[in-house]
Amino acid sequence: MQRAGLKSRLLAGAFSALLLTSQAAWSETLAGALSKAYENSPVLESGRAALRAQDETIPQAKAAMKPMISAIALGTFQANTAQNLARPACRQPAAV
Repeated sequence: MQRAGLKSRLLAGAFSALLLTSQAAWSETLAGALSKAYENSPVLESGRAALRAQDETIPQAKAAMKPMISAIALGTFQANTAQNLARPACRQPAAV
């Protein structure tokens, strides 16, 4: 009789341990599972990246519709060197 009691206690202990471990595996809620899937999904992450890339085109499109102003400045420069000063820029007419 002693042996049957020990056997039933061991069997009850093993069954309890099995229930506790299986319950821990199923203790996650539906909201927790969805949250983890949302955070760790590579499909959703690639979708987020595509959305961020698309969002970057909005400021570019707005800038293309704004008026543009441009200016061009042209000029020349001539340095006064000894060689330039030695030559007269224009000739005087000869006196008659």
